[in-house]
Amino acid sequence: MSEGKIKVFLIVDFEPLRAGIDAAIARDRDLAISGSARTFQEAIHSAPFAEADVILVDVDGLDPAATQNLFLALTERFPDLKLLFLGEIQNAMEIPFETLQTLLRLDTFGFVHKSGAAHRVHEAIKLVASRGFVCESDAIKHVLSRLSLWATQTSNGIFDDLSERETEVLAQVAQGKSNKEIARELFVSEGTIKAHVSHIMAKLNVERRTELVRHAITSGMVIPATDED
Repeated sequence: MSEGKIKVFLIVDFEPLRAGIDAAIARDRDLAISGSARTFQEAIHSAPFAEADVILVDVDGLDPAATQNLFLALTERFPDLKLLFLGEIQNAMEIPFETLQTLLRLDTFGFVHKSGAAHRVHEAIKLVASRGFVCESDAIKHVLSRLSLWATQTSNGIFDDLSERETEVLAQVAQGKSNKEIARELFVSEGTIKAHVSHIMAKLNVERRTELVRHAITSGMVIPATDED
């Protein structure tokens, strides 16, 4: 495996899909497959799983009845875990609130369309590897509608030290947008947005992008759409 490449571990039950992803990633000079497994239970006992930069997971291979306990165990054993889920919009609509609550304890996670273009999956892997929060635009409202159940606490002035621009950036982060997407929308450089995000994290005393999402939601900064919209 070449030095400097992002190490990706695949958890995909369907072998043809696993082989296809493996082949596609092999063509990306920034990525490399470090290992693969059919299930989490099989994966967590392998060294490549613990050493991977990103775990790419096919949602169809997850057992809904065991998912919550599984993720709780993962957050305790692998607190720096970065997960990227491959699925469809229906999968995002069915994510239980408790599971999302648990996922926010991880370093970061993301959700990307399984049927989307390969370059979009590769881009999402790189964003998650850099601790970005990634979520497809048509799935974010369903994720946020569940996370809104967590909005039972007040901000207690935690945003008072943020500038107007930083507050604007934080709201966009909470909508699942990448630094590149925010930069394009605000007509500034990606480096400027990266600096804003770093300053926001320092001011709020958080280390993970997912924690920024939680802060924005619990403060009412982001008003999630309902699943009926």
